Amino acid sequence: MKNAYLFCSLLCCSSLAAQVQAPQRFTVDRGEVVMHVIPAEARYRFPTFQEGVILLYNDQTLPARLNYNRLFGEIQFITTEGDTLSPAQELLIKHLSIGQTHFYYDPQFGYVEEVAAYPGVKLAVRQVLRLIQGNIERANGYYGPAADFTDNLISEPPYQRHTAHALYNEKSPDRLVFLREDEFFLVDHNQRLHKVRKSTLRTLFPGHRRDLERYLHQQPTDFSKQDDLQRLLEFCSQLEQ
Repeated sequence: MKNAYLFCSLLCCSSLAAQVQAPQRFTVDRGEVVMHVIPAEARYRFPTFQEGVILLYNDQTLPARLNYNRLFGEIQFITTEGDTLSPAQELLIKHLSIGQTHFYYDPQFGYVEEVAAYPGVKLAVRQVLRLIQGNIERANGYYGPAADFTDNLISEPPYQRHTAHALYNEKSPDRLVFLREDEFFLVDHNQRLHKVRKSTLRTLFPGHRRDLERYLHQQPTDFSKQDDLQRLLEFCSQLEQ
């Protein structure tokens, strides 16, 4: 059983490793259109919309052709008329699957993709194309820096996404710079999301704090690297046995 569990974990790890490369950076000059400059393969998690299922908290299942859009930080689906839309009631989503890949939704952090599963906890990643430079017209009509635009896009739908869709489909008012960002989270047994931090690990594994401190002291761990987190959670899962 342990070998089968380890094999499944490595399989999840290798499937994501194929897509994680050097940081992607895109520059959209003034007068250019964001959607024309950033290619579809960078904007979307999958090369095509795939058959998937959305599971709601009332246990209702909704089959649809789905994909994840990194630019808007949202799940999108294709309607029978061929239009691309996003779910209107995201707070009702328990989790969803696109092919064999599982996603979870949190109103604060947005959508995360499960990359590995362990007893009592899952490792997930949030992929976004973060707007890191440029000036845009804000919701209050103020024209200023876009430093927190991506965070607001994730945590304040649907109004902020409507603003982003309009902005990214029109000629840019300024030179905009986007950077691919992958941030890791832990999903507990109640499907609550936690940023990967020492305090989070102590909370999720309260009976093994000394072992965790010893491991982190002996094995320097970068919480932004999947391989390091895989090794750490393998260690934690052994402590729980």
